[in-house]
Amino acid sequence: MNTLKKSALALTALGLAACGYIPENPPPACEGQTCTVEEGDVLVTVVDATHEENFVALDLDKGGALAEGASTWDLRFRRSVVWSNGGETGEGGVEVAVLDDVAFDEVTRAPADGYLVDSAELDRRDNPETAFQQEGAWYDYNLLTHVLSATPDRVYVVKTTDEAFFKLAFRDYYDAEGTAGHVSFQWAAVAAP
Repeated sequence: MNTLKKSALALTALGLAACGYIPENPPPACEGQTCTVEEGDVLVTVVDATHEENFVALDLDKGGALAEGASTWDLRFRRSVVWSNGGETGEGGVEVAVLDDVAFDEVTRAPADGYLVDSAELDRRDNPETAFQQEGAWYDYNLLTHVLSATPDRVYVVKTTDEAFFKLAFRDYYDAEGTAGHVSFQWAAVAAP
């Protein structure tokens, strides 16, 4: 078999393997658009962001519940894009700080500065550059397997519409069956700066 055929077979096998991706630590199973469960002192939320056009908006101040009003949401999700209700994408005053090379448990207080808001700059899909994409996306994308995985050792601190502070670390982009668009993250309240 020539090298070209072997390469094509290898790439096909990799592509098929990506279709069968199952997370090592699957998120909790959810009914509906979102669910939040307690894991010790941490909340874990799973958002069904599989729809190509509609958003799922959350209010962190209300325990990660679906936001009921146009101005009460803190974060909204569609596929792999996460928006904050501040800057160009909302008037809620939400700000996001990106903390790299830090463990989730080490963050106990919100930083005094370094916050980002969603900007008017557009990404390659014509979405505003969100705070969760400005310092490198919240996820890593593997070109060979076509799998998104949460950026390791990255914690976000979110200042909400009610001016509370929460630390947040993304866990995965897949549900227990490997279906893409099920964003899961852990989060907990932290002290103000």
